[in-house]
Amino acid sequence: MKEALTVVRDALDWLREHYSEFRFYVERDIVWTLQRRLVEAMALHLPRMRVFNDYPMLEGKKGHILADLALVDANNCARAVVEVKYEPSHSRPDILKQKLPVVGWGGVATVRLAQRVVR
Repeated sequence: MKEALTVVRDALDWLREHYSEFRFYVERDIVWTLQRRLVEAMALHLPRMRVFNDYPMLEGKKGHILADLALVDANNCARAVVEVKYEPSHSRPDILKQKLPVVGWGGVATVRLAQRVVR
């Protein structure tokens, strides 16, 4: 049986391999695609776990800090979490220029730091 983190890495590798087959418009499109892939993989490798969207991780002054996706075991413990940051190409004609930039480097740095803590 695979570990939760391995299932997530496999799903990310799959997304990397098939990325050009999709046309993503917003971050949620990628989250949905990954969630679908994770549900399929978990049915095979982690049948007692569930995947949740917008999973509350920490309570803070501004409410809950939510993970885009979380793989949760039977004890309601998050075993792996995914936070997605996405910005479409600035050269795409189907994206309004005033919608960009979507992601700031501060958000990316925060995710990288959290990734190190989880490992």
